[in-house]
Amino acid sequence: MENRSKYAFFSLAAGAVAIASAYEKAAFAPEVMLHHLSSSRWSVLVLVNLYLLLLVRLFQVIVASSFQPLAPAEIKHIRESAFHFVLLRCILLSNAVNLTWDIQLLKLTVWISMLTLLQALLTTLRCKLDHMGHTSVAACQSFLGGLLLGIGLLSSASYYVLDFAKLVSFVSLSECALLLLDWIQLALQLYLEAEDVDSDGIDDLAIESKTSIGAQAQILLEVLCLATKAIQFVVIRTREEIPRLSFMDFAIVMHARQTCTSVTRQYHAWRHFQLVRDALDHTFVTVRDLPDRCVVCLHNLDIAKKLPCGHAFHRRCLRQCLQETGKSSHDELNGTAKCAVCRQEIVLKACTAKEESQDEQCLLWPLCSRGL
Repeated sequence: MENRSKYAFFSLAAGAVAIASAYEKAAFAPEVMLHHLSSSRWSVLVLVNLYLLLLVRLFQVIVASSFQPLAPAEIKHIRESAFHFVLLRCILLSNAVNLTWDIQLLKLTVWISMLTLLQALLTTLRCKLDHMGHTSVAACQSFLGGLLLGIGLLSSASYYVLDFAKLVSFVSLSECALLLLDWIQLALQLYLEAEDVDSDGIDDLAIESKTSIGAQAQILLEVLCLATKAIQFVVIRTREEIPRLSFMDFAIVMHARQTCTSVTRQYHAWRHFQLVRDALDHTFVTVRDLPDRCVVCLHNLDIAKKLPCGHAFHRRCLRQCLQETGKSSHDELNGTAKCAVCRQEIVLKACTAKEESQDEQCLLWPLCSRGL
């Protein structure tokens, strides 16, 4: 912590010296100061470093005001995701603009930094939603509303304020559209998670049907993201100035790989959820009006699923336990599970091949799922 404070202090001091020196060279004329700052590479590096420090601090303040402190694994994931995001966008923009140091490049630098900040905040929210039990729903909703406002402001600035060239304007607006699609995915995930956590008085089968349809909608949104990226690359690739082989091809391959991986992950999550539902229907018997309480939610067991060992749980609670224990293996359910009370092993029964075929068809048309 002390080393970070020293680094921040000396970065601020170096930035102040660079600005004061340029102001003096410009004969105390603010309109000429930008030219003197950009004429020295050292001044540019110092100011960029200071600007990045301020952005990191802004990110920390926003996250700290909404959530608990980030875990080291979450910080590492967010940092790697932001670096990957910036790298691919820089490759993309290098093929869309002529890199000369002028006011347009300065505007582009500010724009991509704001875009990266919003992407990092979206990644943070995604990490928090993956551990919904430790995060407040109200905090996530407020955070999501702030992100929507930020995306709207950045989109408006890209079109009305920054005044980019035609191709760069298309790239900036398409990137904002991709951010909006990510936001819709997170909003849908938050809605389903919140309803699954706070679902007293709601039929478990209705919740499961909504969750299944929501998972299919997530897959469709991922495919829509892939289509948006494909349109973006086709428009840029049609420029005559781009050589036949360039870093643009590397960016296309990386984007396609990233999106296909995300689609596969969403499909595996949906498939695993379907397997858990089928195991609940075929493995455990339904009982009513038990005098005990569920050990997971501590509510009365009006309708519950009874395990062979004799312990009973609400269907929703048992499903959530199976989903958590099976996240490491999405392709198929493990053959056994353990009771949350006595830890006795229980053999799970999957659905038949005919039922699996019907569930696969539901993926192609979400509204046919479970008779909807």
